[in-house]
Amino acid sequence: MLDVLAEEENKDVATGPYGLHQLLLEHLMVMYDESVWDLARIMRYNEKSKGPMGNTDQHYFVKLYEDSRHTVHSIEATQEATKVVECIAQQCQILAASRPSAHQELLTSRADMLRFHYTMMQGFLARAVSNDKRMGNEQNLVSCLQPPSAEETPRRKINSFTPDIQPHGPA
Repeated sequence: MLDVLAEEENKDVATGPYGLHQLLLEHLMVMYDESVWDLARIMRYNEKSKGPMGNTDQHYFVKLYEDSRHTVHSIEATQEATKVVECIAQQCQILAASRPSAHQELLTSRADMLRFHYTMMQGFLARAVSNDKRMGNEQNLVSCLQPPSAEETPRRKINSFTPDIQPHGPA
């Protein structure tokens, strides 16, 4: 980012209200985009690597839970960042509308760009939520494919042979 500020054509980027905010958010957008899509790629790899009949390996199950922690954290971080970007955009818009000045055109332009960043953050948040849902679906599938433990097998056999007894009440 310092390199961007050092370039001659960008000398005015950080001047005026919300200039530095806009510059920082442009760089943060790239980072959020990459991080959310990195998790989506991890999910895709998990889904493809399990094979057609699923993967009931205990290590895979543990890996899913480890990956799940990251998807939950991704949602939390993206939700909070989205709120912050929304607030910055609103405050810039309020400043642009309330103070006619030499900076008004610049502020209006920056407010538009900040609203665009807010919209992008909403998209990243939707992708983060989608990643988490995919993770939950994968965990459910793997747990359904898990063979019963040695303790559960006798109970299942007993339950399958036990008649379903219903209490008889007055007719």
